[in-house]
Amino acid sequence: MRKIFFDLETTDLRPGQICQLAYICEENNKLTNGNWFFTVRYVTPTAFRIHGLNRKDLEKLSNGDEFDDYALKIANIFDGARKVAHNVNFDRIFLQTELRRSGVALPKGEWFCTMYHFTNVCKLTHSQKNGYKYPSLVELMDFFKITKERVQSKTLELFKSSVSAHDARYDTVAVWLCYKEAEKQGLC
Repeated sequence: MRKIFFDLETTDLRPGQICQLAYICEENNKLTNGNWFFTVRYVTPTAFRIHGLNRKDLEKLSNGDEFDDYALKIANIFDGARKVAHNVNFDRIFLQTELRRSGVALPKGEWFCTMYHFTNVCKLTHSQKNGYKYPSLVELMDFFKITKERVQSKTLELFKSSVSAHDARYDTVAVWLCYKEAEKQGLC
């Protein structure tokens, strides 16, 4: 089964625009990957505090390209694959919104959420209510004993870039490594 591990950085917490998309495609024991930055109309202060991307930097990083310039290519890469992300519903809403603006259909295939799937595996106690809390990506990495150094090293190897958390490339690699460890343990 072809799997796409991905992460987005966005302009807001509700559907605005995607400013970065990174992915790793795993098919027949081969990996391919990609990363795009996109020019956007705005970035909220909240989003900027999370990922540090502003309009001026995105204009430069994207060479002026917008999501629309890559919408069909992204949809084709994602179509038919199992799409794996941490809090996949958040990413799916943004992806669906951007694709719809571009006149492109949402890719077919399964959506797999590492945050939801591993909640009852990690069993992290919720401080304010009964049941388990959703693990953050860092908590999931801790559970599977995936170090930040390992994620950074693999990110450098795959994306030729030395970045850290809240860059879509780093977070994509973290999700991929956690998923691979879970597969080894028979957890997905």
